[in-house]
Amino acid sequence: MRLVGPRRGLRARVRVPGSKSLTNRALILAAAAGGGRIVGPLDCEDTRLLAAALERAGWPVEWAGERIEVGARRPVDGTVTLHLGNSGTGARLLMGLLATVPGRFVVDGVERLRERPMAPLLDALAGLGVPVEAAPGDRLPVLIEGGTVAGGPVVLAPGPSSQFVSSLLLAAPRMERGLELVLEGPVPSRPYLELTRRVLERFGVAVEVSGDLRRWKVAGELTAGRAFEVEGDWSAAAFFVAAAAVAGGTVEIEGVDPASPQGDRRVLDVVAGAGCRVEASDGGVAVSGPVRRPLEADFTDTPDLFPALAVVAA
Repeated sequence: MRLVGPRRGLRARVRVPGSKSLTNRALILAAAAGGGRIVGPLDCEDTRLLAAALERAGWPVEWAGERIEVGARRPVDGTVTLHLGNSGTGARLLMGLLATVPGRFVVDGVERLRERPMAPLLDALAGLGVPVEAAPGDRLPVLIEGGTVAGGPVVLAPGPSSQFVSSLLLAAPRMERGLELVLEGPVPSRPYLELTRRVLERFGVAVEVSGDLRRWKVAGELTAGRAFEVEGDWSAAAFFVAAAAVAGGTVEIEGVDPASPQGDRRVLDVVAGAGCRVEASDGGVAVSGPVRRPLEADFTDTPDLFPALAVVAA
């Protein structure tokens, strides 16, 4: 076998798929609003599972190519079981929404998902007056009896996952008084909380948040019929940034937002600090390499960047 090294002087233009994190959040808010359109969603197992779960819970969902249409919810009879596979994000985000609509729901998944902790979210929902029952250890399957939720002040110790925080924030517009959320302990995965904030604001929800992301106030109002365009995924884009950084030349990446709150957008800062040129382009960003200095990076909030940047560092 003959291994060929990277070509010099790349000239490429690529479009990366949409962000899974944004697609999941947009699905939840479109349902919460009683209808909405999502343009450019990521089509993958996790997003399909969440869309299917919403449909079983009463929301009409039509997925046609690069567009998802979510309609107004219809009542469902009996206990509805919703299977989220191994999607922890889908299960957690969905539970907050289900608490705010009439019905009796069981959220479940594969054995691996049943091992993942749910206690912080379940405790917060119970504190809001939502009847919830969980398997031993506060794990899936979880039974939720949804209905009207008053909202108001809530204190949450999210532990290792920002998904518990996002679940409550995305459900807040359906609460009668909205939500005043205070976080105790370390604030996890700050970039994902910023993503949740962006989606809420794009759907027209009034959000107030402290600079340290510990105090949130989300209004209890939401307008149906809004459209949300999913920006490109920076985790995927990072590998094309790495290609330019290693081989030199220029790679244009379309569909991404250079000012995105996605944590992995920081790949631009890392390669720029190592000597690459980064410029905004029509509908995206252009990166020109190669790197000329050592890389410096902190992966605390962006562990998905490690594989791409490890290649550059090698």
